[in-house]
Amino acid sequence: MQILPLQWERGTTNSIGDRKLTFSADKSIDLGDFNPFKIEQGTQFIVILLDANSEEINDFKTESSEETKERFRKRMNSLITQYSDLIKQDPKIWREKFKKDLIDKKIIQKSTTELTIGGYARVIIILNEKIHDERTKTTRS
Repeated sequence: MQILPLQWERGTTNSIGDRKLTFSADKSIDLGDFNPFKIEQGTQFIVILLDANSEEINDFKTESSEETKERFRKRMNSLITQYSDLIKQDPKIWREKFKKDLIDKKIIQKSTTELTIGGYARVIIILNEKIHDERTKTTRS
């Protein structure tokens, strides 16, 4: 996990509705090992925005890998429930279908407990996309 103290610059929307969020880090900010110029374009991240002056920021600075993994696991489970509610399907039934989908995609072999932090991040992105697509579909109807 990388914690970067960035400053909000602006947000824009292009003609097809994609949003671009721009943050800056002036030269006084120590980015540590993080080098944005080495990141492949299109790489997806889970980004959590916290006000740098909040009390919550201290929790993230001291969070262990296992605590991060547990937080991501809880987020994944919350999104599974949220999506099953959207499609009006029993969460346990849809969870099993989704698990089979993750096995087919070779993200897991048998269980979501196999996921790493990166794996949870990938699954969270998939679930967010499913929720977005379902809400968009519902809005158009």
